[in-house]
Amino acid sequence: MKASGTLREYKVVGRLLPSAKNPAPPLYRMRIFAPNHVVAKSRFWYFVSQLRKMKKASGETVYCGLVHEKTPQKVKNFGIWLRYDSRSGTHNMYREYRDLTTSAAVTQCCEYYTHTHTHTHTHTHTHTHTHTHTHTHLITGQDGGLNAPRNIRARH
Repeated sequence: MKASGTLREYKVVGRLLPSAKNPAPPLYRMRIFAPNHVVAKSRFWYFVSQLRKMKKASGETVYCGLVHEKTPQKVKNFGIWLRYDSRSGTHNMYREYRDLTTSAAVTQCCEYYTHTHTHTHTHTHTHTHTHTHTHTHLITGQDGGLNAPRNIRARH
């Protein structure tokens, strides 16, 4: 998949087609980052066929919808776990990004990876997206130093 422009977050739900043996098959849901809904469905069936004994010909897509960010005006830190294939094997990587939305952070990650490691987005599989919290340090004094204990005695 060519990651041109920004990626969007889609929630895709699919299942096997109902049959006489299995009238109510279980639903499988995934969060997929793709440029449009057609690519999102395609990536869903790619990953499901690797995880379960399912393929698109014997299954159906129940839902494919765009996921909207709850607070897109607030700057957040995102931790992204991804797996990529290189010439020497498969590697796992964890990177942190600061952005307004999850999809913007994943787009930033994919662009960095594509430019730095000379691979396409198809060789990258994004796993988990977590919000990380930064600890703010209070600055005191005129010198701009961090808060430190004032009464420190030297040992004799």
